[in-house]
Amino acid sequence: MTENGRVLITFVRILKAVVNLEAVVVVVVMVLVVVVVVVVVVVVVVVVVVIIKLLLMMMMLLVLLLLLLMMMMMLLLMMIMKMIMMMMMMMLLLMMMMMLIYTSTWTPCSRFLV
Repeated sequence: MTENGRVLITFVRILKAVVNLEAVVVVVVMVLVVVVVVVVVVVVVVVVVVIIKLLLMMMMLLVLLLLLLMMMMMLLLMMIMKMIMMMMMMMLLLMMMMMLIYTSTWTPCSRFLV
């Protein structure tokens, strides 16, 4: 009787210790799981934010490059137009000069000058 009681008491003590250990283990495991999940979520969020920022930066750079290219094209077009206008003006001036010279030197005797 007393032997059985002692065995029962020791069994209950072992059970209590095991239950406490299990509770501690469960709590530790839960804490670790929570910490791991939080760390993973934070890392994923940071990576996503960094990727989005890089994509935005790339988009901004692409847009700026496109704008610069457009500006360069516009400037080139303006330069070409200016060149064409200058050439036309020069041609007109030359033609006017030629006409002026021709009209000013035109006399009945001008055929001998040519």
